[in-house]
Amino acid sequence: MPTQEQAKAELERVKTNKDLNEKDFHELNMMRAAASRDDKLTQNTLAPYEHEASIRERVEEQPSRAIPYMLMPVAYRLLKAVNATDSRSDGSNEQMVYAWNGVMQRLMNRAAKKPPINTTEDHLFNAWSSLLDKVSGVSAGEEKVAKMLKGEK
Repeated sequence: MPTQEQAKAELERVKTNKDLNEKDFHELNMMRAAASRDDKLTQNTLAPYEHEASIRERVEEQPSRAIPYMLMPVAYRLLKAVNATDSRSDGSNEQMVYAWNGVMQRLMNRAAKKPPINTTEDHLFNAWSSLLDKVSGVSAGEEKVAKMLKGEK
């Protein structure tokens, strides 16, 4: 668990997004806490990664949370849009997508570890793949989804 000083040092070191997707929720939360609430550039840069890690870790702890956590980013985005939260960052679609990716990473981890057993998580994975197929015009499949989550083409 990093100290406040370590979080500030890490915040200074990470001027690009390269390392952010590998950090856990606690690290990202500490980095956001180390930055001023008024530093919107830093807060807006870190927020999507923090949201992704938070949801990824919560769904990892309890897979049944996958469905509510697919809906929560939309509600949170709407609350931010009408200034109904005391948030450190501005609302953005990027935060929503990163949060969804957090759920998908958990589902992908599960798919890699266990054969499909026709559960709610399997249905969510299939729905996400189908959505990617429609958006991209190509078959998503597990390999394409995994590459997308890693930021590869």
